[in-house]
Amino acid sequence: MAREVPPFGVRRYSVVKGNGSKQGAAKAAGLAIANDRLSVEINPQSGAIQSLRCKGMAGDLVDGSKGQGINDYLYIIGRDPAQDNQRVEGPVKVTVEDAGPVVATLSIESAAPGCAKLTRKVRIFEGGDTIELINIVDKGKELRPEGVYFMYPLHVPGGIVRIDIPWAAEQPEKDQIPGANRNFYCVQRWVDISNEEYGLTWVTVDAPMLQFDPIKIAAAAVGAEQYRQTIEPGQTFYSWVMNNHWETNYAAYQEGVCTFRYVLRPHTGGYNQAETQRVGRGVCNPLLVFEADPSQPLPASLLEVEGEGIVVTSLKPARDGQALMVRLFNAGDRKVTARLKWAKDPKKTWISNPMEDKISSCTKPVEMVPYQIVTLRVEP
Repeated sequence: MAREVPPFGVRRYSVVKGNGSKQGAAKAAGLAIANDRLSVEINPQSGAIQSLRCKGMAGDLVDGSKGQGINDYLYIIGRDPAQDNQRVEGPVKVTVEDAGPVVATLSIESAAPGCAKLTRKVRIFEGGDTIELINIVDKGKELRPEGVYFMYPLHVPGGIVRIDIPWAAEQPEKDQIPGANRNFYCVQRWVDISNEEYGLTWVTVDAPMLQFDPIKIAAAAVGAEQYRQTIEPGQTFYSWVMNNHWETNYAAYQEGVCTFRYVLRPHTGGYNQAETQRVGRGVCNPLLVFEADPSQPLPASLLEVEGEGIVVTSLKPARDGQALMVRLFNAGDRKVTARLKWAKDPKKTWISNPMEDKISSCTKPVEMVPYQIVTLRVEP
């Protein structure tokens, strides 16, 4: 496992001949997968996660009261979710791909409505606090109105739902104006459901649309009556990965092999806006692996930023090639001072804008209010 990789820096690993380490607590066997923090059980009929428990949390994070599970497959043919919904009818085939102890992976294969084949993989790492879900859909051609969903019935008593949107976190209904769309939501990276003691963050890499239970689909002849006027978002939501409901200039069908990736992260201590942003961005912007010359010294971290909740959302050369452009975002809910530490002290730093102009000289740490965005032009 790559640990403690410095920001905008590197950590070097050597692959040498010999016996690998067999230390670690990650393990997969039968219908179960676990490490020293997390434990997951797979339903043998649906292939969904029927139990998810985390050390330090009381109870199960799966709401199975309606016979559903996390990452359950749902197919709706037509426009009536109550009548036209179909799920996987097992038994499914569960195979241990990685038994542990560093990586544990279960592969769940099955037939599925609307698909030639459905493969779902569940993966846990030694010492990790996340669960990776990889869903591979071999979609068949269908011209009738249809929708493909993956279901997430969560159980966080008293939990509040928050959705990641650009530069903010939205609470459905509470943060929406009259007339705003409540049938479906666009998510940038994550959804978090937390109470004051614990919660779960769901991160989506490939599928940016979701709906809350019960699903509501607007008819072809769209009118205001086809959309919810209010919503009380519960803790069951659906990742809406495919549909052909928009009868305009889109393809009338979707077919072929598509992959949809998710990460689940149970957490203690309630909701933390800054930490949730870091988790979501880390999943969607993973570490890069490349070949290194062992004879060369390790480069120092280009940049380190101090300040709780401060996220570097962009670091790139200026268009004129004369500076580096840094964009800072205060992802937290309080005022923070951002301090930048460069591997080599820059000659000059400017407060800038998206046009990369020199607005004003910046000689002190940057004071940032909640959700503020600051662009800096740094001349090396």
